Amino acid sequence: MNTPKAFYLMLLLTVLTAGCGGGGGGGDEGITLEPLVIGQDDAMLVTAAVVGAVAIAQDLGSVGVDDPVAPAAAAKRDVKALPPTFFEFIDGQLDRFQLLQAPAADFHIAAIEIPPTTEECAISGTMTISATIVDETGTFISPGDTLNISLNDCNDGDGEVANGSMAIVVVEGVDFNFTPPYDFTFDITLTNFSITEIASGETFTGNGDLTLREAVTADALFIETEITGTKLTVTEPGESLALKDYWVRGTLDLALGDAYTADSRGRDDCCATLESTVLGGTVDFHNTQPFEGVGDNFPYTGVLLITGAVAPSGIGNSSVELTALDEFCVDLLIDENGDGAGDVGITTTWESLPTGIPEDCVL
Repeated sequence: MNTPKAFYLMLLLTVLTAGCGGGGGGGDEGITLEPLVIGQDDAMLVTAAVVGAVAIAQDLGSVGVDDPVAPAAAAKRDVKALPPTFFEFIDGQLDRFQLLQAPAADFHIAAIEIPPTTEECAISGTMTISATIVDETGTFISPGDTLNISLNDCNDGDGEVANGSMAIVVVEGVDFNFTPPYDFTFDITLTNFSITEIASGETFTGNGDLTLREAVTADALFIETEITGTKLTVTEPGESLALKDYWVRGTLDLALGDAYTADSRGRDDCCATLESTVLGGTVDFHNTQPFEGVGDNFPYTGVLLITGAVAPSGIGNSSVELTALDEFCVDLLIDENGDGAGDVGITTTWESLPTGIPEDCVL
């Protein structure tokens, strides 16, 4: 489900190279990051980083639905092309899996183990797949089935080279040819799973766990994606960010002119956590009101609350609340002293958030 990430990724791609007053460095996952005090000087960058990190989670949900809106939006706004998604290639790997499972389908064998099988990728490199099939009826794929994928410089001709491994456990659903209607849930573990975009040379590496649910109606006009997990880390050279105890949900309604929603919170309680070496600290966040938008535009409504460390005053936690005013403008209400009341207000444009410099906004 790609449309909501149009506004998210535009912010992310800039903020990852912007730096922030909190410093931080390296992308070393061994670094222990402390909660970040949010103030007027860095509130815009913190907001952009959170919005961008949520975009990564939503990007993982775009498994079975092709939508050119987000790349078009990126080009229109003169930013870099969208980073490769981790699961764009899953559909093809499930086709491979179906071939490997053929003996089970033919003979209705329960709990069959498919030993590691290595094959050439379309252009270069190799992929090794192993699996456990638990469905005694011989359907293509079903709850309890597991699939392990290991890639070695695998180039399938889609402009990307993949390495690392992915373990998939089917939680719900039985037909994964991505032909609507469908509703599936996967538990997925990434281990040094990387995709390098050949044209740019950029590499994005993922580690961690997530549960991915995607549902599409019979007419393929309404798409719902939900991503949740305990920790998902994404790195590129010199930079690292992690989502912890996160839940991200989005919908796309093609019948209503590509109307979308985007929502986020903690997996088990109110708040998810972002760790960022670019920001040099951690913040908690959740939507108090889901974002809503249309097409490749920024959201015209929605509220995101980001909470940082205890303010220097010692009264309470610093915070910044983003409110979408329309598809062009946002309000930021910054609580620097932690008393629960906004101390500084900034009205600026969505597009200015990653720069840290407010722009005049005409409502």
